[in-house]
Amino acid sequence: MEFRSLLGLASAEHDAILHGVTDDVWARQAKMPVRMGGCGLRDSIRTAPAAYWASWADCLRSLHGRCPQLGHVILNALTTAKSLGPAAPGIPQGIRAAAQAGQVLDALGMQSRPSWQTLCEGAPPPRADAPDRVPGEWQQGWQHSASSVCEQHEYESMLRALTATSAAGPLPGRARLRSSSGPYAGTWLTTCPSTEQLRLTNAEMLCALRRRLGLAVLADAPVCNGRGCHQRVDAHGHHRLACNRSGRAHGRHRGLIAAWRQVFVEAGGAVPDRNIERMLRDTHVPVPPADMRRLDLVVPGLGVDRGLPLFCDVTCVTPITARGFARPGATTINGAILRDATRDNVATYREVAESGLGSLLCLGCEVFGRWSDDVVRVVPAMAAERARGLPPLVRQGATQALAARWWGVLAVATQRLVARAVLRDAGADLVTTLLEDPPGLADLPVSAF
Repeated sequence: MEFRSLLGLASAEHDAILHGVTDDVWARQAKMPVRMGGCGLRDSIRTAPAAYWASWADCLRSLHGRCPQLGHVILNALTTAKSLGPAAPGIPQGIRAAAQAGQVLDALGMQSRPSWQTLCEGAPPPRADAPDRVPGEWQQGWQHSASSVCEQHEYESMLRALTATSAAGPLPGRARLRSSSGPYAGTWLTTCPSTEQLRLTNAEMLCALRRRLGLAVLADAPVCNGRGCHQRVDAHGHHRLACNRSGRAHGRHRGLIAAWRQVFVEAGGAVPDRNIERMLRDTHVPVPPADMRRLDLVVPGLGVDRGLPLFCDVTCVTPITARGFARPGATTINGAILRDATRDNVATYREVAESGLGSLLCLGCEVFGRWSDDVVRVVPAMAAERARGLPPLVRQGATQALAARWWGVLAVATQRLVARAVLRDAGADLVTTLLEDPPGLADLPVSAF
């Protein structure tokens, strides 16, 4: 009820009419992990079997080591309950509940769940893959992997619940959920607002939250102010983000260039004004003198990608068309629109890669938060390179703090620009300078990965 009030929602019946999303759908999404497109308001009932099973899995070895006789009795009871079933006679209630929790995890799709004997011998939990490593989520012990099974099952169930389509095209639900999920896609929700550029206003935060959950953000239906467009703007803001005639895409693009410039300067790169929107013919890459292609950013001086200058194309795409339908591939493939943008970028600037004189990067993001593969790779690499010369005792902490700040700068800037593009009737402020003075390492907040 408090979260519903925060989002400014009325009754469930009114919401279904206005937003086109039932209470069950957006509330379920809000209870999913941030990395899966939710808001991190985890459902303790859904993950209760995983938590209970993981508590036994984590403590069984220690219990057997400190109290061998008791541990042997418990291990035999757990093994019996697994082989004969939780309903076998003589099984204590706690042991029966542990066996039942294991059965629930098996039914949800947990692969190769270890036996109780293997856990008693100290079998470690699987290491979390890089896409699953997000700030603020505890990943020690078996609970993370066990809970991920429950959350992944709910994520797939949500995708099935959002498969609605129409005669004109697929509805945007699945594309929105996929675009909201992925590595660091929800960093703006977990970033500490320690500086002005890491803060969202109330209106911007509300707009970002409501769009993430598929809720309407505009109370009226104004006419698009794009030159020659004059179409009605939908309540969710899809048209304003996809229309190329109003100048909103250009304003969003310039703001993202400023955010990336901030990150590159803090990482130690050189980004003078001449390296912004620089002509390709004015670089050391051999192209014809009349070549008219531009690069959003050219960044020398960084130690990533073998020390080559970074030739960057910044883009922010939407998986939903101006008419409110999902783009081809966006409903079935994670990052399909970013994949196409990366392919087009490689084709447009093929001389950069062929010459070997620079590293071509597609610094792409989707309006709901998903990042391109190049971004997911280069930000941690820059943080590690920036902290390389520090003493070993502080190097890892500095790397994590730098990466957390840069993800925050980029994610918050993206959602701020998207919200402004949706909420503003006309006009945009084109940022041409650094967003703020780079902070010192001692001023960075402690980050937990």
